[in-house]
Amino acid sequence: MNKVKDIHVKWISFILDLIFKNNESRIKRKSEQKRGSYSMMKIPMEKLGLFEQLDRIVVAFFSKQQPSTPYDLNISITQEHLDQKKQELEPLGYQGVQLPLGMALDNIIQQLHYKSLIIGGLASDEIIVSKEELMPLKDIVDSFCIMYAAANNRLENSKAYELMKDKTVYFIGKLFTDIPKAGDEIAYLGID
Repeated sequence: MNKVKDIHVKWISFILDLIFKNNESRIKRKSEQKRGSYSMMKIPMEKLGLFEQLDRIVVAFFSKQQPSTPYDLNISITQEHLDQKKQELEPLGYQGVQLPLGMALDNIIQQLHYKSLIIGGLASDEIIVSKEELMPLKDIVDSFCIMYAAANNRLENSKAYELMKDKTVYFIGKLFTDIPKAGDEIAYLGID
C-alpha cells in the first residue's frame, strides 16, 4: 500500500513542481470570498456516475502553492464552465491542469489538504461532493491510476503488477492512453 502512496506523492509532487509559487494567504482570503457567491448543489455521489467516468478528461484547478489549510478542488467538465473558472481562479493563484477524472478524484482522496470536490458543467449550479463521500471509490480510483500510469509508460509493468496482483479488475475494451483515438471507449469495473 505504501508503494501506491509513493506513486501518488511523486505524481502530486510532479504537478506541484510544474506550478508557480504565489502568496497563500491572499489566495485563501480571495477564494473564501468568491466561493460564497456561487450556489452549490449537493447530489448523492452515487447519482453522479463518477465511477463510470474515471477516464473522462476534465480540467482541475490546483493551487500554485502548497496550502497549509484545506481547500476544495474545482473541476470543469464543459468549456463554458472552464472559461468562467479560469477568469475566477487564475487571478487567485490557481492553475488549470487537464487530466482524467480518476486522477482528480485520486488527488482529493489521497491528499490531506482537500476537503471536497466541486464539479462545474454538469448542471446549472456547481455540485459539491465531500471527501468522505468519495472514500468508497478509493480502491477503484487507486486501480484506475495504476493502470493508467502503466498504459502510458509512467509506471513499469512489473511494478503495476505488484500493486494490482491482489485485485480483480475487468475491462471491456482496450486500455486507454493519453491520446485517445476517435471512437475509443472503455468501461471499467472493479470487484473486491
